[in-house]
Amino acid sequence: MKTIVRQDTNVSLYLFADTETVNIGTEKTTIGNPVRFIVDDCQSSNVILCESVTKPTGWVGGKYLYTADDGWTLNPNWVDPDA
Repeated sequence: MKTIVRQDTNVSLYLFADTETVNIGTEKTTIGNPVRFIVDDCQSSNVILCESVTKPTGWVGGKYLYTADDGWTLNPNWVDPDA
């Protein structure tokens, strides 16, 4: 798997299969080949792509933090929208 992580908070925003094409550019991030969707607020200045990660149980965008050094940790600021 691969995840797009916000640089300033380490929040995992998106999770994709290793085979998915993810291009983080200076103005936007594109997903797919051909492109299936565009993320305008994710650019090379504010996110990084971490590859070869294992999906944590119950992953949803924003619930986990990810760093190469520490791996996955629960985001202490995450609020379950279903609660």
